[in-house]
Amino acid sequence: MINIVKWFVFIVCSMASLLSAQVESIPYQTVLEDRNGDKLIALDTEVQVILRETSNSGNEVYSELHSTRTGLNGELSLAIGQGEPQSIEFRELDWSQPMYVEIKFKPNAFSDFSSNGGTKLLSVPYALFSLRTTCLQGCPGADGADGPQGPEGPQGPQGATGATGAIGPQGFAGIDGVAGMDMLRLTTIPPELPVENELYLDDGTNRADGKVGFRQFINGQWSDI
Repeated sequence: MINIVKWFVFIVCSMASLLSAQVESIPYQTVLEDRNGDKLIALDTEVQVILRETSNSGNEVYSELHSTRTGLNGELSLAIGQGEPQSIEFRELDWSQPMYVEIKFKPNAFSDFSSNGGTKLLSVPYALFSLRTTCLQGCPGADGADGPQGPEGPQGPQGATGATGAIGPQGFAGIDGVAGMDMLRLTTIPPELPVENELYLDDGTNRADGKVGFRQFINGQWSDI
């Protein structure tokens, strides 16, 4: 047998009154435990919701089926009114009478359904509700504001050297360089019949600065370089 924690949540917002109201759904939450008090964690579970008028033994006016799964704390959450109806539609219910809800559960690992025995739906002008479940490990609160951005982390280790890429195509041949002389030696006489860009090493006799240095035949005349 399953020991069903009997605290749960029923909330329906924006209801000015129960008379002639059309309730879309009622959120429901509970925690499932076995008879030893161990939570039934992450189990596929069949759920039957039964609504009765006037008392726990009153006439059944509505029922629906759910296929769901328990959470990491054995919690079971569903929306009454969004299951598979077995008779009339949920929106057709008459909420002018006191309403009691019975929840039957059967995890796939069990052969029989277990019931919570039934609980009255309490009402206020704007909601239907019951006592909230006591979370076994603390109920989750609302999301807090984002915290400040943390400092930048340390640089990670250098990765391994990648594989050598393929050899690229051979480039174009460069422009021919300036033609030199087969053998350079100091001379006082420039070469006869020079060609464009030809060089010779002058002993300073023909250079403007009188120093040893190269001269080059450019644009039809010799120039110091």
